[in-house]
Order: sequence, then C-alpha cells, then structure tokens
Amino acid sequence: MPSTLESNSTFFLSPSPTRISRNDWETHESLDSFFVPSITIERPSSPVSITSQLSSEPLDSALWDQRNSYLLNHEELTIDTSRSASGSSSYASSFHSESQASPMSRSTTPALTEDPPDYTTTVQRPTDPVQYEFSPTSYNSMIVMSGSDAQAPRPKYHIAVTMNCFMPLCHITTIRRGGSELGQYVAQFEMGISQGPSTVTIDGSQVLISSALSKRTGTRSAGIWLWTPPDKAKGVLWNCRTVPFSCRSVIDIGSGSEESLLANFTPAGHDHGQASVAKLTVRPKGQHFFDDLLLSLLIIERKRLTPGKGKILKQLFN
Repeated sequence: MPSTLESNSTFFLSPSPTRISRNDWETHESLDSFFVPSITIERPSSPVSITSQLSSEPLDSALWDQRNSYLLNHEELTIDTSRSASGSSSYASSFHSESQASPMSRSTTPALTEDPPDYTTTVQRPTDPVQYEFSPTSYNSMIVMSGSDAQAPRPKYHIAVTMNCFMPLCHITTIRRGGSELGQYVAQFEMGISQGPSTVTIDGSQVLISSALSKRTGTRSAGIWLWTPPDKAKGVLWNCRTVPFSCRSVIDIGSGSEESLLANFTPAGHDHGQASVAKLTVRPKGQHFFDDLLLSLLIIERKRLTPGKGKILKQLFN
C-alpha cells in the first residue's frame, strides 16, 4: 500500500527482513533494475521508528553492498507525493509533527505541579530539664541516654575508653554523638600513668588538660573546677563539694544562681543510698553547652576518683 510522506524530508533506508537469495541474485542479467518488496524507513532525529510498506520501486544496484544491505549514506530522499492517495496525507502530517517533537514532550511522566517537600528536620531544644543516664554497653564503653524524655529514649553520646598501645597504662577516652562508635566525633582526652602530660582534643585543637581545667578551691575529691575551652563563651564552673554537683555558666554567674545554672550531676551509687547509675540533669540553657559539660565532667571524674594520697602515688597519675 503506498504511503505519502512530506516532501524534502530526510530519512534512512534499511532492508526489511525479506532477503534475496544468491540464486536470485545470479539470475538477474542486469543489476541495474530489480525490486525490493519492502523498505523500513527510520527518521534519525526521532527516537520512534516508523515502518512503512512502499510499492516496489527500481533501485540502483550500486547502492547494494556485498551483504545485500541497502545504504543511502545519509542522502536526502525525496518522494513524489503526487502519486500518493489523498487519504494518507493526514498520516504523513501527523508522523512529521510527531517526529519533530522532542522526547521530553512525548514523555508519559506527569509534570510536577508543586515544589518537592522539604525533608530538613529541625531538632527543637527541650523546654524542660532532661535527665540523662550513663549506661554501660560493653567492657570499655557507655552511652548517655535520655531517661526522662517524653518520646522513646535515645542515646545522646557514645563514650569509649581505649588503651594507648605504646603506654598501656595511659587511656584514651573518645566522645561521639549517637549510640555507637560510628557517630560524629566530638572530642577525646588522654590520661593515665605516663611521662608526658595529659591532653585533650576539642574543636580540632589539642591542648594540655592543665590549661583547660583547673581546680579553684577545695580538695581533689571535693573541689570547684573551672573549665576554659578554646571557645571562652562556653566556660563552665563545676561545684563538686556537695551532691548533686552543680555546673554553671561562667559568663552568667553574676546574673544569679538560677540564670547561670546549666546542669546537675549525681555520681553512681549516691542516689538515696542505693546503687544506681550516674545521672546528669541538663537544663534547657545547658543544651547549648552539652559538649563542654560532658567533656569537662568526664575529666573531673577521672581526676576526682584517681587515688591522690601520698606524694609518690600522686605523681604516677598525670
């Protein structure tokens, strides 16, 4: 059945599955004229292939290669539309308009009618004091878990203690966010029996613990400790003379006791005379100081619980 295509259109021709046998090929006395039953027409610029059965037309034998393939070499094919039936003009027009359309315009994917949702999660700070418990998870690690949260309890920090392989009596404490050792790094400090001084690494800087933490008054086990981190605005003052220990903001001490109070800490085994885990109650304002609260508290507890009687024994621990 003849088909009508728009004039001056560029196409590629390839043979249909119909093959010409070698015997048929050799029986032709002249290769100048023979007939191809069908032709596949593909428009290169369109991803859609259109197959049209055309009436047999004489073709130039020079355009056939040894594989019996018809090559047009990107030549322009002009089809005389005067011989076509008028009823097929609508098909040619629709084919031309469709082939000119871009693949995106023919996509069946529905268009977006609104902006994608915002997946950013904003964590709100507590408006009431939150109590956290120090719960052991293995022989050398523990987590800081919220115990009074209205929602399901979830770990706030992961604390792990490892050994310095070059000095086994010196231990490294690492603090990370979340409930595992894969959480975001916060800080670490190294203390123990070592010739070198103890150090703390926070905010990418390693400093001596003696330059960041100092005992202002009292004894080693019951004193007042001043924590001065690289960010001076987060300096805190721990009062360990009475249980629970209290922690206050240095820059707000002059504003009143309630205004400067950040947290309270109850060591393990001091909850109404019964054995219990250590607990830390953080006020809403103290959430902003949490990293420094926890880091300074762990160092103070290490110092406070280390034997300090006797000059020789005291010098063993840095």
